[in-house]
Amino acid sequence: VLKITSRRPTSPVVLEAVLESPRWAARYDIKRSLINNPYLPMELAINLLVYLNRPDLTAARDEPTLDERLRYCAQQLLECLGAVSEDPL
Repeated sequence: VLKITSRRPTSPVVLEAVLESPRWAARYDIKRSLINNPYLPMELAINLLVYLNRPDLTAARDEPTLDERLRYCAQQLLECLGAVSEDPL
């Protein structure tokens, strides 16, 4: 399943089906992979950010290939967690 969620290009329907499965949606590495897949609808990716730990939130914030809105939301979560970087977006 991790290979499926990492595949690009892919169908958003497939990614959403993985996310709807309690078995797979509960896994941290699946959530992280889904967030990093540009084919997952943005609103779902943003909602998944709350499950990331600080290092992965920082990586999402700093990843130039991710949508700017997703990176901004990762920055906002880091600020809420008190982990503000010296180089915000």
